[in-house]
Amino acid sequence: MSPFFAFLFSMVMKEKVSKQTVLYLPLFIIGAIILIDLFQFDSYTVYAWAGVVSAMLAGGAATSIRYLSRSHHTYEIVFCFLATGTIVALPLMWMNMSSLLLMGGFICLE
Repeated sequence: MSPFFAFLFSMVMKEKVSKQTVLYLPLFIIGAIILIDLFQFDSYTVYAWAGVVSAMLAGGAATSIRYLSRSHHTYEIVFCFLATGTIVALPLMWMNMSSLLLMGGFICLE
């Protein structure tokens, strides 16, 4: 699904879209319908929505890398993506670590 979102984001950014990409768009949509199983409502789970959101973020990342590569060096783009990922992941790791330490304390009390 990320190619579909990358296509949508590139249209929003008013980038040139090749004719081959436009020809493959229906194939992307059909594949997404088959994968998501759009016509069964029990497939709308948190995990399915997490997959759609992650595909959307991956499409946005691909489009932003393409846009940023016009004016920034490749190493600068990679550094910014890694720094952002680290800053976002640190609080999540801290929450997980503190919950593990808390569980360890409860186990020691027994």
